[in-house]
Amino acid sequence: MKQKRSYCQTCHFPQVTCLCHVVKPVVTKHQIIILQHPSETTHAKGSARLVGLCMKEVRIVVGETAEDFSQLREDLKTQGRPVYLVYPTKYYQAIESMGKQHQPLTLILLDASWKKAYKLLMLNPWLSDLPCIGFDQSPLSQYQIRKSSKSYSLSTLESVVYCLNNLDDTSNTAPLMNVFETMIDNQMRFMSDAVKKRY
Repeated sequence: MKQKRSYCQTCHFPQVTCLCHVVKPVVTKHQIIILQHPSETTHAKGSARLVGLCMKEVRIVVGETAEDFSQLREDLKTQGRPVYLVYPTKYYQAIESMGKQHQPLTLILLDASWKKAYKLLMLNPWLSDLPCIGFDQSPLSQYQIRKSSKSYSLSTLESVVYCLNNLDDTSNTAPLMNVFETMIDNQMRFMSDAVKKRY
């Protein structure tokens, strides 16, 4: 009989790949909200939950339709911060041109594959009413363990890091990348050579 895998009660990774020893807090003046497609909630390689480990104030809302995000929409109306959608729509503003923002912002990111992120956008017209931020000079993704249909794709965690590095001069994002790289190394350790070649 196969032995049941033991999981860490804090980071929720298997004990053999527990990340708690590398998790350090990241603080920012900006509010980070992640709209997570339901298919991402159980994805072993997902990066949004790593953001949640390091940033206790991050808000991850799981859903797909406008009704799923109804409470969030009401909260956004009263929170008093400028709200931006981080997504490369046709009329996005390049984040590299914005400079450090002294006024706290609310940044909304979509945690999904490109296809499902586009579906989230289509099912939620309220997102299209928000000003959009896109990346013109983003670094190459270090997400070797997950494929993307677009060469310029960044993981959700990498997108958060890039946003904060551009918009917040007080935030140290190194702990985010450290936990991300450790998760990738852990995954690679247990991959067969055949699986590694696919990435």
